[in-house]
Amino acid sequence: DWSLKQWWEHMEVRASYVKHCIPLSLPVSWDILRPVITALLTWVFNSIDYGASTTAYGGMVAYSASGDTVLWSTASQGVLRSQYSSTFASISGLPATALIASDKQNDNYFYAGYASTFYVSSNNGQTFTAGGSLSGASQINYVIVHPTIAGQVYMSTNVGIYLSTNFGSSFTLLTSALTNVYQIGLGVGSG
Repeated sequence: DWSLKQWWEHMEVRASYVKHCIPLSLPVSWDILRPVITALLTWVFNSIDYGASTTAYGGMVAYSASGDTVLWSTASQGVLRSQYSSTFASISGLPATALIASDKQNDNYFYAGYASTFYVSSNNGQTFTAGGSLSGASQINYVIVHPTIAGQVYMSTNVGIYLSTNFGSSFTLLTSALTNVYQIGLGVGSG
């Protein structure tokens, strides 16, 4: 169980070794890097969710919009939830290994998909219910939420890509030209 001081001392030893291996013409000195590394290590130690299980593993993680709630769809213990770094607890109503995502603007909403069923939580991941139908789809491959528009959810399936603009209450097939899409990426442009 290492403290930040122990990590820093460990980094000092490694840095003194590296300093002798890197050419002196390097434009950044160790004195400039020290506060950056200290801030990074402080962030890492303060970001640990101490409620995490020591037996659960794998899967995927979704953080609430404010970052205070964590959903973890584990490979070994189903879907778990922790809020304010409390102990992770099982979520009933979601199948093990469900695909999960969080709304990036509205703290109350989490989404999940499993087989052909879409699930939605409007109470910060405490409970989930079946959401809108994905007409014709038999397999959900990916769930992603728009980074700046609350309630805008995309689902890739075996028959195409679906979009919901109402927090998963209903879905529209955007395109059937792309089938068996396994991942979708969304980002924010410069404009």
